[in-house]
Amino acid sequence: MKYYIGAIETRNGDMDSDSVVKFKTKGDPDKYLDKLTKSFWGDCHRREDEWYWFGDHASRAGELKEITKELYEALPSPFIVELRTK
Repeated sequence: MKYYIGAIETRNGDMDSDSVVKFKTKGDPDKYLDKLTKSFWGDCHRREDEWYWFGDHASRAGELKEITKELYEALPSPFIVELRTK
């Protein structure tokens, strides 16, 4: 198992924001973050380029970084959300 922090970039009109999430996976972390992004706001309506569209806003997977298990466990969950795929 490897541990990561990653960014989910979101566009809503003229506003851009990043949400930092933590996750763990045995597989490809880029694919895992992309799967998390696809369901970040519920059901994705369509995909265009790297962006998943959810009505009037869109998200895409951003940067990610592998971290140690100790740092992963020390990151405060209310501030950095842990996400899992189904």
